[in-house]
Amino acid sequence: MRQLVRHQAWIALAAIVICFTNLGATRLWDQDEAYFARCAVEMHQHGEWVVPYFNDELFAHKPPFMFWMMRLGFELFGVNEFGARFFSAVFGLANALLVYHLGRRLFFARRSAFGPAWRWRLA
Repeated sequence: MRQLVRHQAWIALAAIVICFTNLGATRLWDQDEAYFARCAVEMHQHGEWVVPYFNDELFAHKPPFMFWMMRLGFELFGVNEFGARFFSAVFGLANALLVYHLGRRLFFARRSAFGPAWRWRLA
């Protein structure tokens, strides 16, 4: 149990360094990132949680979960790049931990990424 917690802590630390470093330091990168963030900004300005808007028109092309997470980031951190990207980084951290646990279940704990290399045997 202690080893599992230690492994998770190392993975979480690595994922935090990778996913959260300079999260709000740059502008929104490409057309899509700015486009979807603008939808979340308009939802935030309208006080809307259900219907996504873009240029004050209904934007029903994408599922709204991403917009909800961006809007929640705007509620927590203000309308900025960090708020738009925060929950993407959180889900990146969750994904790293999920992959670790799937690897432990599928390939046994001793063959996981932190297992001793001399025990690995290919079948």
